[in-house]
Amino acid sequence: MHRDVAAVLGFPGYDTFATHCPRPAQIVLDTMARHSRRAGLFGRRLMCLVQSNDPQIRFQPVGAVPATWNDAEWADADRRPDEPTTAGPVGGRRGRVVLAVRRALNRIPPSR
Repeated sequence: MHRDVAAVLGFPGYDTFATHCPRPAQIVLDTMARHSRRAGLFGRRLMCLVQSNDPQIRFQPVGAVPATWNDAEWADADRRPDEPTTAGPVGGRRGRVVLAVRRALNRIPPSR
């Protein structure tokens, strides 16, 4: 019997780590990309979500693939802090990130 296995790792505030230790921060992302690809070969899923408070953060290609912003924060203006909102815990910036994560998870094909 085949058992579906999936894991999502989240790294909040990665910009702090990347500012103080840029080379190790890049190595961690490369390692996660390598393990994610390897997991896919065996029908498993591994996703790494990197959150940054720095809208200008940039990385070298991760695992030979450029590290890009999610759809909700692609434009520079979308990464700037929102005005205060009363929309609740999923409103504003956090709501966009939650939606981007849901969209990303829905794009992962189920393993067989």
